Amino acid sequence: MPFNYSLPQDAIAGTAVALGLVLVLVAWKQATSAASSRRLFVFLAASASALLSAGYIVAYLRGGPRIIDATTYYLQARAFADGDLAWQVGEPASRVAGRFLVRDTLADGNQIGGIFPPGYPAVLALGFWLGAPLAVGPALAALLTLAIAWLADAALPSDLPSRERVLRVIVLLSVVSGCLRYHTADTMSHGLSCLLLCVALAAGLRWSVRGGLVYALMVGAAFGLLLATR
Repeated sequence: MPFNYSLPQDAIAGTAVALGLVLVLVAWKQATSAASSRRLFVFLAASASALLSAGYIVAYLRGGPRIIDATTYYLQARAFADGDLAWQVGEPASRVAGRFLVRDTLADGNQIGGIFPPGYPAVLALGFWLGAPLAVGPALAALLTLAIAWLADAALPSDLPSRERVLRVIVLLSVVSGCLRYHTADTMSHGLSCLLLCVALAAGLRWSVRGGLVYALMVGAAFGLLLATR
């Protein structure tokens, strides 16, 4: 299958590429500077991830979920926030039917619910309770960058040459990844799944070396929520 590549087709994409190049240069300078603080670097990287995902929501999603998966997750989370698993619809029900929605015609009236596992809708429901559901994605973006940094620190050998530089490059890649920016912008479960997997692996590696109940609980909680998410 041929690899197709083209230059950015609009001003927003061009600006994103230019900003990404600037971030690469700045981060590379930080990564090669032994005097710079890792905590500061990771904090700035996590902040950049959140801002870029928020920018994706504004520039491309136009302030709301777009693809059919995302809208179903959004509806499920809204129902969860109200304490329900399904919601009533009027006739004709076909006007609100969708690929990932199921209709219960045996219930009292017409009820529709989503087919996705409850993990991500439960997390997204927190955003509805706070009145800002679309803020959940950028928050997950920041946490994911922190988790990737923690996983890299746990997984990289302590005697690896230029270990600190390698760790910071890994963190940088998590910031400029278009895939991670999209999946922590639209209301889909992929970003949360990646976060939970990183936390589970990092905690597991720490647990295998240091032991401790806290790491064991983190592994169990992260994998449990991951299984409930996808």
